[in-house]
Amino acid sequence: MADYRNTISRTLYHEGGLSKALTDTSAAKDPVPDGSGYHTNKGVTWATFKSLSSKVGYTATPALFYKMPMDIWLKIFVIGFWLPIDGSNIKSQAIADMLVQRAWGSGSVRAIKMIQEQLKELGYNVSVSGKKSPETTKAINLASNTKAKETNFVKRLFEKNMSYLKTLHNWETYKNGWTKRWNELYQNSLKLIKGGSPIKTAALLSLAALTIIYHKDIAKALKIK
Repeated sequence: MADYRNTISRTLYHEGGLSKALTDTSAAKDPVPDGSGYHTNKGVTWATFKSLSSKVGYTATPALFYKMPMDIWLKIFVIGFWLPIDGSNIKSQAIADMLVQRAWGSGSVRAIKMIQEQLKELGYNVSVSGKKSPETTKAINLASNTKAKETNFVKRLFEKNMSYLKTLHNWETYKNGWTKRWNELYQNSLKLIKGGSPIKTAALLSLAALTIIYHKDIAKALKIK
């Protein structure tokens, strides 16, 4: 089964620190309530930080948001994005990686809906609800149970994602970064399917090492393997 740790380091690698960019209009609508204008830290918006506080187990204060401890960031990633896509029950690491990254960018509802629409196009009887379900996960696993089918599935998912990004109002602002990030993810997914190991820089290896420190406690608390 897929492992959330496979995509953690790459996610952190692509995310910067604090941001108050007004071009990120959705996040900018709800900035930290201290007048600073900051709305995002390590890819986590203030809105998300607030909404997941009770589930993760912290009090959403500006000071904690600015600090963004690694253990909290990891729990936000797992509770807010990995578990809602049922990542640990998806057999294909390549598909789980792409799906959780779509959830990270636009929320799990849109990510699940996108993959449910793809499954229906492939002839699977699933409800396009935008919510994880046993039928959806089962269909994903059936639709990718050979390397050829998995490759086709990942290709279609990549193309759907790029088509979606091009519909966004800020595509012109972020198109270069988004295209680079998703092309890299797609190529790494293909390498995973072929049984290879994606190339990791020293920075990626360093970030990956941080997840080891917290994984045991997080896995135990969340009852994931």
